[in-house]
Amino acid sequence: MPIDEAYKKKDLEKLLNLKANLEPTIEDILQDIDEDDLEFGYKEDIDLDQNIWKEAVEDNNYYDIKTETLEHHDGIYLKATFINEIDNIKAERYVNIRSNARIEISYRCFITKDNVLGILEKIKDKFSLTLKSG
Repeated sequence: MPIDEAYKKKDLEKLLNLKANLEPTIEDILQDIDEDDLEFGYKEDIDLDQNIWKEAVEDNNYYDIKTETLEHHDGIYLKATFINEIDNIKAERYVNIRSNARIEISYRCFITKDNVLGILEKIKDKFSLTLKSG
């Protein structure tokens, strides 16, 4: 059964809402830092509404997937990356299933603004934004 496009559109709108909340913060940071800092990456903790992140990234449905099987020193595991992307923002959910049945889930969000890549991660209850040029 194909994905209901109205349902998919609703989920991608949640990602656009995150973008609308994140872009002003990125613009403010870019005004205050030297371009040389962006070459190696500039990292800053930012304030972001937990609910917007949760709705757009953690609890959202995803519509594209990439999988690969990897060998590691302690066994083999399946790596699945679920992806939502619209305009200049992309959310990714990483699910690693190890051969010992351990499951690891993590998230990242990528946004491009003025030829600068922003990588947003939630670490505990804080949000970390890394900005890199080109």
